[in-house]
Amino acid sequence: MIYLRFGRLYALSLDLDRRFGFMPLFAKNTCNNETIIDIPFGQVVLTPRRVLSRPWMPPPIENGPGSHHGQTADIGNTDTLPRLASGVATD
Repeated sequence: MIYLRFGRLYALSLDLDRRFGFMPLFAKNTCNNETIIDIPFGQVVLTPRRVLSRPWMPPPIENGPGSHHGQTADIGNTDTLPRLASGVATD
């Protein structure tokens, strides 16, 4: 992957990989105000100035009861533990 940023004007990203395949020969799409050009075995993404100048905000962390960074707290609840298969020796 190659990422080039030309100041505050625009950014260009080139990603080449065999998994993209030969087809489509050329296709242009738009997603989140970015132009995506599909080429054989690759993809070119052009990011305009209005997307680059937008401040990036991480998704909010929910501070509900028992949550810490998206994980729920386990307070002695053994019902959520995986069950042993029948015939398995335990210590």
